Amino acid sequence: MQLVGHGGDVLSMRFSPDGASIASGSFDRTILLWRTYDECENYMMLRGHKNAVLEVHWFTSADHILSCSADKSVRCWDVEAEMQVKRLTEHIGIVNSCCPLQRGPPLFVSDSDDS
Repeated sequence: MQLVGHGGDVLSMRFSPDGASIASGSFDRTILLWRTYDECENYMMLRGHKNAVLEVHWFTSADHILSCSADKSVRCWDVEAEMQVKRLTEHIGIVNSCCPLQRGPPLFVSDSDDS
């Protein structure tokens, strides 16, 4: 399987919980969604980050994606609506990592180069 579409280095990739899709985050500031089977087509592009997307994660419901970026933000995306639903900008440094809770309420953690 070869996935072609990003305009920069891919920094993160994750399968959706059901395995039907792959989310990829890139230095080109975008998140691309791919179908896992058949033609492995790119079926969605999520834009909003102002710098490299360092990590992407699916929430267990598979209808939302969490991302973090060198633009100092963490964002939540609604996959069905194809749009950003939350942007958190409380960090003062690059957000290196984020991770959604796998059970229970839709919570997540993030870490940053904040001083």
